[in-house]
Amino acid sequence: MPQNPTQDPIETATGDRIPALKAEIADMILSRGSVTFAELTRIDGFDGEYGHAIVKHDLNCEIVLWPHMSRPAAKALDDLLGEKVIAAKSCASMFYVIDGVVPAFDVLPASIERRTKPYAKMKTFWAPLQFSAYAKITEADRVPVRFNVTSNAEGV
Repeated sequence: MPQNPTQDPIETATGDRIPALKAEIADMILSRGSVTFAELTRIDGFDGEYGHAIVKHDLNCEIVLWPHMSRPAAKALDDLLGEKVIAAKSCASMFYVIDGVVPAFDVLPASIERRTKPYAKMKTFWAPLQFSAYAKITEADRVPVRFNVTSNAEGV
């Protein structure tokens, strides 16, 4: 069956899951006021082996936002951020401790921990984030996060 050239290849590959996840994520964030990635993992289909939300920095480090998101979850979050329905801001790691989920860097895949040159000495850090309604986070507090979700991406 040929694909519609105007249709998003990720939506084609994952069916109707992106709109459903998008609605569940938005509902959780807007009804609770703010949520962390740890809370979002309670949504069926959020966790997955698609990849890791990572920001590479010029200072020879990479910042892990969250390990193991599903491709539809990454696409749904990216859509909500791009549409300015939600926004991200940094938060204390204690929010994640309270939610019962803190990423363990000793279990992150070797592709993140160890790289060949020039990344061999790259340090990995975790940046805890929480999501709220876009209008509730001031521009100064917003973390400009977008997820690189493409049909041939190996990670976020």
